[in-house]
Formats: sequence, C-alpha cells, structure tokens
Amino acid sequence: MAGVMAACAGGPPDIPTPRSIVNYSGARVRVDVDRMKEVNEWVTREQENIVNDPGFWVETGLAVDEVYPWEGLEFAGDDTVKVRLDPRAPDARLVFEIYAHQHLMARMGRQEEWLPEAPTARGYELERA
Repeated sequence: MAGVMAACAGGPPDIPTPRSIVNYSGARVRVDVDRMKEVNEWVTREQENIVNDPGFWVETGLAVDEVYPWEGLEFAGDDTVKVRLDPRAPDARLVFEIYAHQHLMARMGRQEEWLPEAPTARGYELERA
C-alpha cells in the first residue's frame, strides 16, 4: 500500500519520447520535447484548478450540433461559466473547459494567475493569449 501511495505522490507522469508526425505531403514534423512538457504542465495545472478550486464552477453541457467554444460560452453569475460541447466530440471536453476557465478567470480578475504574459488582455488579444 505504501508503494502505491508513494507512486501517486510523485508528481505528473513523464511524457513518453514523442515520435515525429508525417503529414500528407510527406514532411516529418518534430516536436520540441521541452515545449511539450511545458504545455503538459500548464494543461495539468488548468485541469486541476477546474476540478479542485471551490471558488468557481465550470459546467459542460451538450450542444445539438457542432459548436465552437465561444458559441456555447455563457456566464451564470460571477462565479460560474457554462460551455456547450458537441456530444460526438467528447475528447474535446478539456479544451472547451480550459477555454471557459480562461474567460471566467479574466471576468473574476484572476487572469494574471493563468495568463501572466497577457494580464489585461481583452477581446481578440485575450482569445490569442
């Protein structure tokens, strides 16, 4: 039992060594491993915050058709955001939740915590950040 607990407390798992991707033109696309780890850590922090922070709520509902994250974004009060997801694309759930989380953090004045490179961005600049 102690071995299982120690394994769980070790932090995020290591990302396997990436393979290159071959696109339709035959070109090999390689990834920068350090950048991949950085993005993985950021996504993991976002996901943990969405699940564990009791100060807000991110709700995911289902849309009846294809929908972009900004089309299904709706705020309910000061601490809740709702986003709709195409039920045929369940693997996109985290992407939609992160999008909603970023907009809620901006609305709650916590944008700098998650986007330090764009602490006051609004509109298109917030979308790009």
